[in-house]
Amino acid sequence: MIKGEVLVVDDDHEMRLSLSHLLGKAGYGVTTANDGEAALAVLRKSLPDVVLSDVRMPVMDGIAFQRQAAEFTTVPIVLFSAHGDIPLAVEAIQNGAYSFLEKPFDPRRLVTLLGNAVRFKRLLDRSARLEQRLSALTDLEQILIGDSAGVVAIRQDIHAFAGTSANVMVSGETGTGKELVARALHDLGTGPSAPFIAVNCAVIPQDRFEATVIGRAEQP
Repeated sequence: MIKGEVLVVDDDHEMRLSLSHLLGKAGYGVTTANDGEAALAVLRKSLPDVVLSDVRMPVMDGIAFQRQAAEFTTVPIVLFSAHGDIPLAVEAIQNGAYSFLEKPFDPRRLVTLLGNAVRFKRLLDRSARLEQRLSALTDLEQILIGDSAGVVAIRQDIHAFAGTSANVMVSGETGTGKELVARALHDLGTGPSAPFIAVNCAVIPQDRFEATVIGRAEQP
């Protein structure tokens, strides 16, 4: 049984062959690309479980490749370089790389790292599928109807914020659906069994606002 699919990106033909042999022996399926542009083309057609890419390459280096790949995929990318140093590694991680290795690297460490990256990718996939099921269960698309970029972004934000304990302020003109968004955040949140209470602050007398909203007793 194949443990996962790895895309190897390196302009050195011998390195590609060596890594293909190593990873094949370790139980991985391997696809190769000789530069960043070729790797982007592969990613747009099919998604591997992890990408292993050199940094120093002509046409498009590994840093630029990783940055562009992050715009349309969450596949973990492990970068490596014979010229690696701390600033380069920091830049790679800040750009979203899963990890960074300096050549020559220990084959056992590489295989272990790729195994962790594959498990991370599968966790991301499971999380995405769960989010899709939650979306279907709550009929969010039927409540917030539309396929414009703005409506799609609102639905994505609702899913993103509902899983946190942070307070969320929803603002907008009257009639734009603020209460619908608030109810959706509540239903998808961590405590949906608690009652959802909508309060119209405009009808609360000014001298009773603090006591009503915050619960403080009025001072004599």
